[in-house]
Amino acid sequence: MTIRAVFFDFGGVIMRTEFQAPRQHLAERFRMDYDDIDKAVFGCETARRASIGEISEDAHWLEVLKRFKLPASEMKSFKDEFFGGDVIDRQLIDYIHSLHEKKIHTGLISNAWSGLREFMTKKKLLMPSIPSSFQQKWAWSNPKRRSMKSPCRGLMSVRKILFFWMMCMRIFSPVKKLG
Repeated sequence: MTIRAVFFDFGGVIMRTEFQAPRQHLAERFRMDYDDIDKAVFGCETARRASIGEISEDAHWLEVLKRFKLPASEMKSFKDEFFGGDVIDRQLIDYIHSLHEKKIHTGLISNAWSGLREFMTKKKLLMPSIPSSFQQKWAWSNPKRRSMKSPCRGLMSVRKILFFWMMCMRIFSPVKKLG
């Protein structure tokens, strides 16, 4: 089978937490464990609603701040500390470009919140070789529960598309060898 398209997830694949210390320090500030603060941001109802586009990312963060009894004016500093250990895999970005140069369609599918497009623009990650299909458009909160056909329409049969999800790093090396 010839690989004709590769789609990448953003969170946990292109951008992932490499250094836990900033988030751990934030958790300690609120007398919490790392996992607890992670759940407070990602595992709550407003995170789910933001992931499917029912509420904006800012609305979600305002609810998080409210739970921590923080004013809205602290949103940026809270987010900066929470995501302070996250890094963008520039080597993977370069690899995505190399796939595009080999005429392999590349794309981004994500259940990210409404601010992802702005973030990617700011970090210069929105490129012609990486068109993006954000799951909010189809209101998906879990790719396993829904068909992946919608974001792939116009490309080719779903069977001929290779998706990189959270297990991307485990399969990245064998795929790279395929050339």
